[in-house]
Amino acid sequence: WVGVGGTRGGGGPPEAADGAASARGTPGGEGGRTGPAGTGSGTVVSAVDAVAGTVQWEQSYAATGDPGPTAVVDGTVLAPVGGSVVALDAASGDQQWSYAGGLASGITVADGTVYVIGTQDGTAKLSALSAADGTVSWEADVAAETNHTTPAVADGTVYVGGTALQAFGAADGREQWQVETPVSAPPVVREDSVVVGSGSELAVYDTGGDERWSVDLGTDDEPVPVTRPPAVADDRLYLSVADGIRSYDLANGEEQYAVTIGIDGTPVVADGYVYLLGPGQVTCLAADDGAAEWSYGTRQHTVTDGVAPAVVDGVAYFPVERLYAIAE
Repeated sequence: WVGVGGTRGGGGPPEAADGAASARGTPGGEGGRTGPAGTGSGTVVSAVDAVAGTVQWEQSYAATGDPGPTAVVDGTVLAPVGGSVVALDAASGDQQWSYAGGLASGITVADGTVYVIGTQDGTAKLSALSAADGTVSWEADVAAETNHTTPAVADGTVYVGGTALQAFGAADGREQWQVETPVSAPPVVREDSVVVGSGSELAVYDTGGDERWSVDLGTDDEPVPVTRPPAVADDRLYLSVADGIRSYDLANGEEQYAVTIGIDGTPVVADGYVYLLGPGQVTCLAADDGAAEWSYGTRQHTVTDGVAPAVVDGVAYFPVERLYAIAE
């Protein structure tokens, strides 16, 4: 199981791969791994057996910050630690390299390259790093003063959001186009559609930057901010807003259903089900109609903001002060 928990917080699910690893780093707490021994704070990157839940290795760091999910690529664990990206050997936990670029977003990996947004000398930059050794291939300025969303990569293009939605060439970092719209949720790409949250709007653009449709989820009296990345599966969008889940047709934006469940988490879709993680529980809904399938509660009632469960082979893994594995 691979993920980041504790004192960092960010959108997107952790990752499960080949046995598993996770990164945690919280002060205090009962059970699980809650921080470096003797410090009461910091970040611990741990490899946890996905079946037995036993710890295989750990790496401790004094740095803390907001969380973000890890990634596993070709036997390397990539984890956000403070303002840096660290790369660890998935088998032993030995550190291979680190990149201190003022990390301000989550990590996205595609075709052996790591894409992150960092703040350098007050300027937000999109950086492309080699996953093998951390060398910087290119950097590009991005329009993101405070809101740095995790990049999305598809078909040789990197999409980032901040004060504008931008597209860059993945090979050379050249800007391809820019749309002057504030982006409040990380972009998600599905085939030729780019899905973003912009304030209280959910919008879909084509890969050339032209808007296809948008829908305002709020009212004049009650705006509904879109801050979670949607999940996309089988030409459906699944968006978590206002303590519930809404589903839209990806092609035309028609609402399919809206369900209130009291959880505002980042949705994950797997095998025809939608999973949401909230304080003290994980909830599973039927993706086609939003019907409740099951909910699992814990004695822990805190959850790192934006963390999503990982679902692999019918098992949902999620961190709520400790790591849980729940079979469907």
